[in-house]
Amino acid sequence: MRDYGREELEDGRPGVPPRQAIEHCLGALYADRTHEITELVVPRLSFEELIGALLMARDLVDEAEGGYE
Repeated sequence: MRDYGREELEDGRPGVPPRQAIEHCLGALYADRTHEITELVVPRLSFEELIGALLMARDLVDEAEGGYE
């Protein structure tokens, strides 16, 4: 991120539960009708890879909370 360093970005956290933040991001990505799944979000990271990482994070959150919704 151009105007922020890694430490600054990692120090900030959304004020919502992890699953809610993940669902918000996935919802925005699923609703996108401008990009192809194989396009890059940033260099070396495709939409497909980002969605996959968010899905894995959601699985971990669900597992930690004791089950899947």
